[in-house]
Amino acid sequence: MNIDDTEITVELYENVMDFYIPLEALDICRRTLKVNGVEVNYVALECWIVFKARRGSGKDLAELATVKNMIEEGVLSINKKLLEKIIDFYEEDKQYIIGRLRTLKIL
Repeated sequence: MNIDDTEITVELYENVMDFYIPLEALDICRRTLKVNGVEVNYVALECWIVFKARRGSGKDLAELATVKNMIEEGVLSINKKLLEKIIDFYEEDKQYIIGRLRTLKIL
């Protein structure tokens, strides 16, 4: 999607059963932004990071490495408390997610 000469990537998930997100996380993560007068719902960056770390495909890890670089360059900032709160909703996968984010040097 291109808005005002800015390229925006939109990820859509067709089957939420294939991509588990706790309802409590969605309540905390949901954000709204107006784009050309249209309200667009999205998830906070910290939540997106946790979702990507949990899924962990090659593409996900590459995107997380890009985010890490942007954080290091000061282009992005993250709320680590929010990141940790979202990780806590994934009780069974918590250590796995933390390990992956530490390996990527995001945590």
